[in-house]
Amino acid sequence: MLLVNIFCVGFSLQGQDRERLELPLKAGQARPMLVPAAAYGFMLIEESTQNRSANSEVMKVTLYDTAFQEQWVKEVHHDKKLYLKQFSFEGERLFLLFNSQNREALEVIEISLMGKTFRHEFQYLKRLEIADFKVEGQSLYLGGTLKNLPVLLKMDLKSRKIEPLPMAIDSKTVLIQEIEVIRPGTVTVTAALEHHNRKSILLREMNSNGSGLKDLIMKPQPGYGLLSADFSTVGDEERIAIGTYTYKNEESAQGFYFSKYQGDEPLFRNYYSFADLSNFFSFMEEKNRVKIEQKAKRKKEKGKKFRVKYRLLVHDIIKKNGQYIMLGEAYFPVYRTERIDDFYSRRGYSQTRIVFDGYQYTHAVVAVFDEQGQLLWDNSFKIDRTKTKVLTKRVKMHVDDGELKLVYNLEGKLNKLVVTADRVIKEDDEPLNNEFDSVKNADLGESGYWYANKFIAWGYQRIKNQKQQGLKKRRNVFYINKLEFD
Repeated sequence: MLLVNIFCVGFSLQGQDRERLELPLKAGQARPMLVPAAAYGFMLIEESTQNRSANSEVMKVTLYDTAFQEQWVKEVHHDKKLYLKQFSFEGERLFLLFNSQNREALEVIEISLMGKTFRHEFQYLKRLEIADFKVEGQSLYLGGTLKNLPVLLKMDLKSRKIEPLPMAIDSKTVLIQEIEVIRPGTVTVTAALEHHNRKSILLREMNSNGSGLKDLIMKPQPGYGLLSADFSTVGDEERIAIGTYTYKNEESAQGFYFSKYQGDEPLFRNYYSFADLSNFFSFMEEKNRVKIEQKAKRKKEKGKKFRVKYRLLVHDIIKKNGQYIMLGEAYFPVYRTERIDDFYSRRGYSQTRIVFDGYQYTHAVVAVFDEQGQLLWDNSFKIDRTKTKVLTKRVKMHVDDGELKLVYNLEGKLNKLVVTADRVIKEDDEPLNNEFDSVKNADLGESGYWYANKFIAWGYQRIKNQKQQGLKKRRNVFYINKLEFD
């Protein structure tokens, strides 16, 4: 029987309240995945060792309400040779997508908030690398790459019919970045591509049957390349695109751009170099910040451009009160030297090799634009000691009464910030554990906006507690914390 502990304690800061749910974890047990479901609560997805068969594995999905009360538990079986590739909560339905690049099969498990479960099986394109998927009604749109060619499929969840949608375009490289259903029966695909040997962005719009094709190819000015884009629709024909650009065809970004289009005709595009932003370097220690600002000043005095390059993970643009808010997380790949000793060959030898060791996050930057593409303000803040094997969006943002509230979980401590045009207000890190807990080990943890003024944080902790009665002295737990951010 699974034991669940729920704790309610008060924050000392600003009258915040916190609730905590702990789920015991056995040694070697895979950690659950959590999907926030707004005011409905949240879903936990975890592997189950029960009720397996020779050909199937079992995933257990549990819905909890916002008071951490269990609502229902569902076991879903899937082909044991398929793996959970992606999952998405769309409206009031959770979709689990299972596939393997070595098999011509795909399974989609659909679970409603009422606990109804539907299984959809498809014969599939082998070796298709999935980039994104979206669901509208009974249609699942799936995009990816097959043998370096872009593929977009419409999959009918009722009839199990698969219909390829047009993605052919004259380009050596096309990488699908995002699929969106902008209105019923209309889908858009955003893709990065090489257009006349320059990094460009394609926005392709079509009806759900592939007709009514409209292309918008965003081309950079000479000497530059576009790396990413997030689109917003203004009226019937106008579109705004915000993203990052680079110099020539480099992989690292050198700034932001803001574009507006009428149909496929550009109205304007404004470029903002990182080096020219007011507070891009404010996350640095003062000594380093002064040093780089002086270097930039000397370059400008000589009539030269000062460029800085960062890899930037850009979030979806938030539109609020006629303003467009961009959040990006700067990072760089980390490598380490590994030594290999061969003691078994006749001569024996030692050699070294360079291996990938993860992504190191450095800081996050916020930029706010008006509808004319003018940069209103920017700011940045440091992301502490964060290194991951998989590149994910660590910082989560919510706009509330004109304030930008941001959080990120770091090894069981929630970092909370309020960012404005002229300052970054960082509150004391909140430990996500009980008063007398001594956390001996923890993963990085995750967090996100939940509903109203509530945030949610979760992760793994190994805890020792010899003072608090009613708790085990040693606990391995998956924790979920609910927090208010006033």
